[in-house]
Amino acid sequence: MFKEKYSKENEKINLDPATKRYIKTKMAEEENKKTYPVKSSAIIAVALSLCVLLSVVIIADKTPKVEVADTQLLTVGLTYDEIYDSFKEMSKSESQGIIGFLTDSISLFTEGTTKDSVQREQIEDNMSAMGEPEDAGTPDHSTTNNQVNGVDEADMVKNDGRYIYSVSKGNVCITEAVDGKTELLNRFDPLEKDQAIIYLYLFGDKLAVIINDYHNRIETIVKIYNVSDRNAPKILSTLSQSGNYNNSRMIDGVIYLISEFYVNANGITKSKPEEYIPSVDGETLASDNISCINGFTKTAYLVVSAIDINEAEITETTAVLGGAENVYCDNDSLYYTYTKFKTDEHTNESTSNTSIIKLSLDKNNIETVATGEVEGRPLNQFSMDEYDGNLRIVTTKDSYKTVENSFDGISYYTVGSSTTENALYVLNSELKVIGSLEKLAEGEEVYSVRFDGGIGYFVTFRQVDPLFTVDLSNPEKPALLSELKIPGFSEYLHPFGDDLLFGFGKSATEQGAVTGLKLSMFDVSDPADVTEKHNIKINSDWSDASYNHKAIMVDYNKNIIAFTAYHNTSRMLYVYGYTKEDGFFEKALTDAQEKYQSAARFVWIGDYFYLVTQTQITAFSMQNFEVVSTIEL
Repeated sequence: MFKEKYSKENEKINLDPATKRYIKTKMAEEENKKTYPVKSSAIIAVALSLCVLLSVVIIADKTPKVEVADTQLLTVGLTYDEIYDSFKEMSKSESQGIIGFLTDSISLFTEGTTKDSVQREQIEDNMSAMGEPEDAGTPDHSTTNNQVNGVDEADMVKNDGRYIYSVSKGNVCITEAVDGKTELLNRFDPLEKDQAIIYLYLFGDKLAVIINDYHNRIETIVKIYNVSDRNAPKILSTLSQSGNYNNSRMIDGVIYLISEFYVNANGITKSKPEEYIPSVDGETLASDNISCINGFTKTAYLVVSAIDINEAEITETTAVLGGAENVYCDNDSLYYTYTKFKTDEHTNESTSNTSIIKLSLDKNNIETVATGEVEGRPLNQFSMDEYDGNLRIVTTKDSYKTVENSFDGISYYTVGSSTTENALYVLNSELKVIGSLEKLAEGEEVYSVRFDGGIGYFVTFRQVDPLFTVDLSNPEKPALLSELKIPGFSEYLHPFGDDLLFGFGKSATEQGAVTGLKLSMFDVSDPADVTEKHNIKINSDWSDASYNHKAIMVDYNKNIIAFTAYHNTSRMLYVYGYTKEDGFFEKALTDAQEKYQSAARFVWIGDYFYLVTQTQITAFSMQNFEVVSTIEL
C-alpha cells in the first residue's frame, strides 16, 4: 500500500524546466567520450535511469539541511585522521536530498564543462600561437578555440602549421598537411588495458596525451612524447594522479591538470590513507597539500597538478576536499566553483548557492588565495570572467520547497513549488561581492554568457530569447543597458569584428517549442540598443557545438563559421560566411561522414581548411571550398 501511495504522490511532482535542463546539461557527453575503448553505455544508462527515477522520487526520510558557511569556506592543515573522520561522519547522513544527489551522481560520469565562450582579442583573430616560436616559414594557422588569450585548452586535435595531431579511436595520428595535401606519418597507441584518450596538448616538439585509466583505482594519466621526429615519437614520461579527468589548462608550457577523485566513504580503513587520500605518481599526497571546503556534501577531491611539459615532470600538486564543477582560468589564477543547496529550516525552501575558490598558479606553488560565495549556479566555466582584477559571474538561482507527507506513520518529502531567477555578480580580488544585478528573468535560466571587456552579454530562455546587455565599466554598479527578446535562444556567443556578436543556438516558436538550429548576428555597436541584424534557420536536429565550443570555428579574419550538425541519421559539415549587407551565405555543405561518431574539428593552415574526424581528414581550398584531398586515418 505504501508503494502505491508513494507512486501516486510522485506523479504530482513537476520539476521546473531549469532543474530538468540542469540535469540534461550535466549528462551531456563530450564528443571525445564516444572514442573511448572502454564501454560506458551501461554507466550512462544507469545515470540516466537515476535522473528519470529521482526527478519524480521524493526526498528520503529527512529534508536536506545543507548550510553554507558565512565566513571561511576552506579549512587547511587537516590531518589524515581528521579527513577520515569527516568521511565517516558523512557516510552516516541518511540523505543529501534530490538535487544534491543528482548533481553528485551525475558528475561521476561527466566533465565539468559543456559549453564555451571566448574573449574578444583571442576570438577576433583566432590565431594566437601557443607553444614555442615556430619557424619563419610556418604558415599562419588556427589554434584551439580557447577561452582566454595565452591560456591553451586541451582538445582532440592540435596543429602547428604543418602537422595535425589528432585522436583516432584510441590512437594518436600525426598527419603532415602542406598546401592541402595530407600524409599520415605515424599512428601510435598510447593506451594500456582499461584506458581511454581524453585530449592532447602540443608545445613545440612536445606532445602530451591525457588519458583516463579505469583499471582498479581511477586515475588521470599524462604521457609526454618528443615528436621532433614525427615518424617516430619517443615517450619521455608517464605521469599520474588520482581521479577522473575534470579539466586542464596550459600556460607557457605548464599544464595544470585537474582531476576529481571520488572516495567511497563506506569502504575505507583509517590505517590505510591511500584509500581515501589522492596520490600523485603513486605517492600518497601529504596532508599539508590538502584543504577542505567547509560543509562539503560530496566525498570527492579536486586534484590540481602543475606539469612542466618540457621537463616532463610534475612540479606541484594540491587537493581540495569537496570537488568542483566549473573551472575558469586566466594567466595567473584558477577559479573553481562548487554548487550546493542551502535550506531555510523555517520555510523548507532550498536555494542554489555557489562557493568560489581562487588558486594562484605557479608551476612550483599552487595555493588558495581567496574564497567567496554567490547565490545561484553558473552555467559553465564561461559564466565567469576576470577583468581589471575583478571576477564577474552570471548565475541562475534555483529555489524549491519540500512538502512533508506521511503514510502509516512514515514521514517522507516531495518536491513542491520551484522557481528560477538570474543574477550577475562582481567580486573583487578577495572574492567579496562589490556589485550585482539580481532578480533577472524570473522563471527562466541562463543558456549562454559572453564577456567583452566592460560589457557583458547573457541569454536566458523559457519561450523567447532575452539577450541581456550589461555595462560593467563601474564594477560596483553594473547597469542593465538593453534586453532584446526574440524567439529561440543562443547557446554560444562569439564576437565577430568590432560591432557584431554571433549567436549559435536554436530556433523556436513563440510558445517556446524548438524547431531546429539557428545562426544569429547581433548588432552591438550601441550596447543600449542591441538588435538582431540577420539570422538563418538550419534544418538540422542537433549539433555538437550546442555543448562544446571546440566543435565550432568562428573566425572573423577568415570569414568562416564552421560546424557539423545532424539531420536524421546523417551528419553534415556547414561552412558559412557573413557580410553586413547580405547576412549569412553558404560556403560549403557536405557529408561529414561518421554518422555515429560526434568528434569533429576544424583546422585551417595557410589557404586550406581541414575537417578532422576520427577516421579521416578532408582538405578544402578556402577559395571555393572544393575538396582538395582526403586521407583515411
